Amino acid sequence: MPGTLKVIDEQTLANIAMLEFKQSDDKGDIFRTNKCEELSYSAAVNEGQETQLRVKNEILATNKFEDIQYGSDLSFSQVIFSPYMLAAIDGGEVTTGLESAVTGYNPPAVGAPVARKEWDITVYTEIKSGKEKGKYCAITYKRCKGKPASFSFKDGEFVVPKYETSSRPNSGELPYEMKYVDALPSMTE
Repeated sequence: MPGTLKVIDEQTLANIAMLEFKQSDDKGDIFRTNKCEELSYSAAVNEGQETQLRVKNEILATNKFEDIQYGSDLSFSQVIFSPYMLAAIDGGEVTTGLESAVTGYNPPAVGAPVARKEWDITVYTEIKSGKEKGKYCAITYKRCKGKPASFSFKDGEFVVPKYETSSRPNSGELPYEMKYVDALPSMTE
């Protein structure tokens, strides 16, 4: 007997409306930017082994263990340079002077252990069609830790920082959470 027919509510998602970084412990800073140019996600997967019982030219049985996702890997680029975003991902410190004006950035020391903070990263994308048109799809990756940042320098072009993070939720937690929201969080709160 066939299962229940479900009508698919198809949607078109477009653009990166906002990227939000919030410290995972809910005690620290929140960073929001609407200048993220590109973000890519890939599942971090422990691949299950597959073995066959073969006798001469015949496979008698297959023993397959399923693949298991244990996290996510994100990479993204931002079209505007932000020393605070760099510090959040790279693990260094923003230096400031009079009236808290930014004077520079100190990356983590070479060869020293780095105590990078954990961030919950949410990407907001616009819903352009379907029942939820005009809303936003918010996808949150929990417990992200950054890696050293990279930069591209080319004469006549803007410098675009590139960042990588690894999301490794606790066992039993979801690899990411997706929800629909009516509006973006404020850039000024």
